[in-house]
Amino acid sequence: WMPGNRDFLTGEHFAHRAGCVTLKDPCRLTLSTEICLLSHGDALCLQDQDYMAFRSQVRTAKWQTGFLGRPLSERQEMARAMRAQSMHAQESKTTWSDVDETAALQWLNQAGATRLIHGHTHQPADHALGSRHTRTVLSDWSATAQPPRCQILRWQGGWTRINAKTP
Repeated sequence: WMPGNRDFLTGEHFAHRAGCVTLKDPCRLTLSTEICLLSHGDALCLQDQDYMAFRSQVRTAKWQTGFLGRPLSERQEMARAMRAQSMHAQESKTTWSDVDETAALQWLNQAGATRLIHGHTHQPADHALGSRHTRTVLSDWSATAQPPRCQILRWQGGWTRINAKTP
């Protein structure tokens, strides 16, 4: 389990109850023939200055303690308002902020990895980063979208994208 920008407040209690292990972001994964780096990806969207400022604020212990100290109904309303504001900001943007490739290459080199696998931007594709590295972007997960977006990335001696069956 690797929390992202909508579920970063989940903690070890959640992971334990869900039967998961919380992964650090980024997390190094060694496969038989490849070393990968897993990340949510939001920390690499350096050009999205509004989001980076928001991320910096809400990841502090002070903000989290204050937020979690509020009644549930108030937190839910605040979350709805933040999501609506985020969606409005995304709709009004003329350019999409993507992962900073220089920062991604730095992470890969520091980890000794050749592939970065991330979500957050949810523009599923494989991108070459120079001659030795690849950035694999995961789709978001929405069974109610038209068409449904429920893509799985499977490792079985190589990478395969699978569109999961939806109910």
